[in-house]
Amino acid sequence: MPFYQKSRDELMEELRLAREEVAALKLSESAWKERSLLLDASQSMAKIGGWQWDNERRVMLWTREVYRIHGMDPDAVSAGSQEFVEQGFDCYAEKDRGRIRSLFDRCVQHGEAYDEIFPFTPLNGGFIWIRTTAVPVVKKGRIVRVLGNIMDVSDLKKMEMELQKMQRSVEDSPVSIVITDTHGTIEYVNPAFTDVTGYSFSEAVGQNPRIMKSGMHDTHFYTELWNTLVRGDIWKGEICNRRKDGALFWEQVSIAPVKSPEGDITHFLGVKDDISDKKELDRIKEDMERVMHHDLKTPLNGIIGLPQILLMDDNLTEEQTEIIRLIEDSGRKMLDFIDQSMDFYKMETGTYVCNKCAVDAFLLMRQLVRKQARILEQKKLMISLLVDGKKGGKEDRFVVEAEEKLLYFLFSNLFMNAVEASPEGESIEIDFISTRPKCIAMCNKGEVPREIRDFFFEKYKTYGKTRGTGLGTYSAWLMARAMGYGIDMHTSDEKQNTRIRILIPCEI
Repeated sequence: MPFYQKSRDELMEELRLAREEVAALKLSESAWKERSLLLDASQSMAKIGGWQWDNERRVMLWTREVYRIHGMDPDAVSAGSQEFVEQGFDCYAEKDRGRIRSLFDRCVQHGEAYDEIFPFTPLNGGFIWIRTTAVPVVKKGRIVRVLGNIMDVSDLKKMEMELQKMQRSVEDSPVSIVITDTHGTIEYVNPAFTDVTGYSFSEAVGQNPRIMKSGMHDTHFYTELWNTLVRGDIWKGEICNRRKDGALFWEQVSIAPVKSPEGDITHFLGVKDDISDKKELDRIKEDMERVMHHDLKTPLNGIIGLPQILLMDDNLTEEQTEIIRLIEDSGRKMLDFIDQSMDFYKMETGTYVCNKCAVDAFLLMRQLVRKQARILEQKKLMISLLVDGKKGGKEDRFVVEAEEKLLYFLFSNLFMNAVEASPEGESIEIDFISTRPKCIAMCNKGEVPREIRDFFFEKYKTYGKTRGTGLGTYSAWLMARAMGYGIDMHTSDEKQNTRIRILIPCEI
């Protein structure tokens, strides 16, 4: 066979082809590395890693993300070893290790896939929740491999637990909660809704809230309500609805639009509190106030008028005259209290109209102190009336914008409260301070009990008094608010005193 010697051109061509092949191999290797890096980065961002169990060689392989989830360094462990696998099982809670081993064994031996969530403690510390899944790979009827993944689902688990907490709160809420779509069709009601309305979940879902329409509100009412919601605003108000059995009931309602991240309205959420009992109490209270204001005033006017007739008799002794004047004065006080009770109701409901004028508050307080002279004498209490920290006299004035009768009752409530709280033989200091705003400060010995300090001006809050109703300071707060005044209280355990300030805007 003759020897064939390649030409130079042929050798150069082979060399070129060899270089191209080497370059292609390098490019392929580079692409594989890039894909590997991309896979690692994707798994890291998704917090999900893959694993493989070779059932024939009995070897476990993990991706780098699985190492990270387990808190292991891939370069510091012997991959695939029994020790390596056991370390992985140790990350599960002790109570769950038997189950995860059983799931893994059944998948390896019997081909049973699994998908479970477990609490998990990485070897480098911390606590997470993981989701682990596995599926068998079967060839010719034999399980040759098991493929699986493990995913850090801590964020999802946290959201799930928050949603469960919110769901329990909604389910256990004592107020009715209703969710509708944008057309007003009910999609959800909680158990409280069923308790109040009589409509079960299945009866309410798919219906419109108009099934509870009472006929007590006109079309304009509902049109305004709907227009408020579709504008994206919250609607609040009282609605009279009808139960399934036909009975009427009142609800305090707040309805809010639920919006998507893009700002589009997707649902409406209604929170409704049954206030039927409150409405009934208000009605009874209003009726009673009306009875007191009208029916009691007629005989009381007669009682007040009779002393005026008796005083026309010139033959009365000084003692008889004093007694008759006392009867007349008591009658007038009762008449004032009846009028005041009606005024309090208006103040509470925000319907009271305050008629203010220029009033000398210092003179008004002097008159009050004179009228209470007997009570002050019984407790041996001294009263110090000050103007800007100095002793005040008859010539002093402290003019404010006020409704005189209201200011007098305000002074009276606070003054009698201070008298009652003061120990025998102490003094009460009342200072009229010409600051901006003007301030009237009343200070007495004795601290307010800790149990009611945070609720001092709230209704029916009292402590340690056998005859106290908790209405004195509350009514004082109501009257101050009606006149546009501020009022606050400070009590000192160190100084053993209590100071109440009335803050009056400088309108004069």
